[in-house]
Amino acid sequence: MIAKRMSAFSAYAAAIETGPAILPISKFAYAILGAMLFADVAYVWISDFTWGSGPYANLLCIFLMSVGSALLARRYQMPRIAAFLEATSFTGLAGLLTVCATLIGGSLSGPFIDSQLIAADRALGYDWHAVFQLSRAHPWVVHMLDYAYASMGLQLIAVPVLLTIHGHSFRKWGFLTAWMVASLITILVFPFAPAEGAPIHFGLHPDAYSKSWFWQFGPRILQLQVGDIRDISSGAMGIVSVPSFHAATGVMFIWAVWHLKWLRLPSSILNALMIISTPISGVHYMVDVLAGLAVGCASVVIARRLVTAGNETDETVKRFWLRPQSPLGELVDAET
Repeated sequence: MIAKRMSAFSAYAAAIETGPAILPISKFAYAILGAMLFADVAYVWISDFTWGSGPYANLLCIFLMSVGSALLARRYQMPRIAAFLEATSFTGLAGLLTVCATLIGGSLSGPFIDSQLIAADRALGYDWHAVFQLSRAHPWVVHMLDYAYASMGLQLIAVPVLLTIHGHSFRKWGFLTAWMVASLITILVFPFAPAEGAPIHFGLHPDAYSKSWFWQFGPRILQLQVGDIRDISSGAMGIVSVPSFHAATGVMFIWAVWHLKWLRLPSSILNALMIISTPISGVHYMVDVLAGLAVGCASVVIARRLVTAGNETDETVKRFWLRPQSPLGELVDAET
């Protein structure tokens, strides 16, 4: 019975006209994603790291299946299903693979560079400790910034989905490619610039602020360096100081929806607050934020070149930067 059903399915699949699973405008984003997946899996395989069995491993499997299903959907001429699966799962998979890569990078990282980062901040006229003390006097401001800082997770799904709904395939894949480029830059830079975090460096007591994870960056990196943490699921958390990925992502979010006039102002305000929040809500140094802004801008420029590479006609550039002919119109045109 099973053999007959498999045979019938094979015959049905063979009768369907197939096409490429990966679009030309998405090939660089998928290339970086594939390289990251291969590198993470290979390193875990040859090292003493394990995937574990916590929420991280479960989410990784879910996003892998979702992205894989998107590729199959496009292969079998279901572009709309493929587009929405990618919009809802591509950044999730990329984010989890980036976390894994940073944990691996943390195990290979060098000494903390907090002293150099603080010196650079002072050269810019910025005093992290003074700003932190000032924030404690205005808790409502801190709460507002905390919400802005936490909005990154929601926006990572909302932005690709909105771009898909409005048919902006070029801009969507420009954003996703920029996201992958920024992730790659962060992964490569982090092992050379680890930091224990301002609260630990300045000797602040955990009771000084409610977020206990502020005091986990340095100890988590040290545990990775000496081999005490090898379970990726239990060890998964953000440990990168330079560059600030929230700052980089804020730039990319603003750019991604800039052409949607109804969303331009809300997105700009929200992501400006997210960038402003990084020194307090994300305990970053100011040079971390500036480095993140540079990474975000560079990633957008690189992504634009990659997405339009080999097809840099006036129409292609116009569609990349501006708008489609109608909602979902470009989705049908560019993703079929």
